[in-house]
Amino acid sequence: ELSGNLPRITLAGILMKGGYMMVLYAMSLAQVSYILALRQISVVLGALMGVIFLGEKYGRVRIIGSLVIFIGVYILGALA
Repeated sequence: ELSGNLPRITLAGILMKGGYMMVLYAMSLAQVSYILALRQISVVLGALMGVIFLGEKYGRVRIIGSLVIFIGVYILGALA
């Protein structure tokens, strides 16, 4: 199973490393609190991709959680 998926696993590892390096670079340019707040939007995007590509349910709890994340990011942006 590993050998059949090795190219995908390798690509996923490279992309994850690249994403982490971009976060570290962004932290050197702006306040860490802003970067980490924006980074949490990836949780919402991951859930949305699950709905779109995997047919997962996006229930009330996920909607409320997504709204809380977006409201928090908005508040941090408004205070900046």
